[in-house]
Amino acid sequence: MVIKTQRDFNKIIQLAVLTVLTMGIGFRFKRQFYFILSSAFLRGSMAVCFTTAMVSGAMWNRIRKPLPFAVSRQGVPEYISPSLQQQYGFEQSIVFGVYIWAVVSLVIVPLLAPTISGTQSGKNNNNASMAKRAFVIMSMLSFIVAYSVCLKLFRQKLPGYPFKLLL
Repeated sequence: MVIKTQRDFNKIIQLAVLTVLTMGIGFRFKRQFYFILSSAFLRGSMAVCFTTAMVSGAMWNRIRKPLPFAVSRQGVPEYISPSLQQQYGFEQSIVFGVYIWAVVSLVIVPLLAPTISGTQSGKNNNNASMAKRAFVIMSMLSFIVAYSVCLKLFRQKLPGYPFKLLL
């Protein structure tokens, strides 16, 4: 038994045109792409953004195409789905924002803390060390609050979630 398949030549032509355009744009802007590939900070930032987007449910939303939000019986919009088997579109954006907030509050400490100089008067280095300590403490507090918001979202999704930090 032979099964005859019919090829969709429109999709093949679209794929070929898209490939040629991508190669042409890549060749035209290869110096800019080389800058992105040679910069460890940009590569790391893109990897963190891609990973947090996928962990927060972007691919699930892309495949399932859920509603952005639902309206409860009382008429109040629900942005977080009460079920573990589904999520709303805005829920992914909220979780992505909280994850990025937590990651940025941790990553900026080793990047920006060494560059802080609190010596406006030029007298001593005590102001710089105090400014660095304050920056690190504020960053860690920001991370703790972001982690608390993340746990709050988990508890809202699963009411029996056992962990709680600030909220």
